[in-house]
Amino acid sequence: MSIETTFDHITDLSVSNPAATDGLAQADDHLRGIKKAVRDTFSGIRDQGNKTAVTSTAAELNILDGATLTTSELNILDGVTSTATELNVLDGIPATLTATELGYVDGVTSAIQTQMDTKAPLASPTFTGTASAVTQISTDNSTKIATTEFVKSALTAAFSFDASTGVLTITTI
Repeated sequence: MSIETTFDHITDLSVSNPAATDGLAQADDHLRGIKKAVRDTFSGIRDQGNKTAVTSTAAELNILDGATLTTSELNILDGVTSTATELNVLDGIPATLTATELGYVDGVTSAIQTQMDTKAPLASPTFTGTASAVTQISTDNSTKIATTEFVKSALTAAFSFDASTGVLTITTI
């Protein structure tokens, strides 16, 4: 009989054991060895007191082959349904980017610069349609934009016209 003597990991087990000619005691030793190999191979599950069955497929487990992540790092991804391509879009984004900053681009459907290029420049803009502005107070003599309402009020205040005599009088300057 050639039953295994080392049961540290599942890979230590031989599919040909126990042999049909082995005795009951050797079969019992083999079953105990299988239990030890499974327990030791998946010690992380046992050590955390997790009694939930592992439901991952071989393909899902093989994705983690060679990964050196901690449980905390893996838990960060809990519930993420993104593809690798979608996650790779984030590669190179600084870790200091905040949710608020990311929210600034919510709804952006093309390059931001392309959208900005369609806007009027700050220096000497050309307006189309009916432009409007706030009407300033009548005593304002700054370089703010003057609306037609402001100009009309200023002219009415500055001149008086006597229709009976046809005399235009400057009242203020």
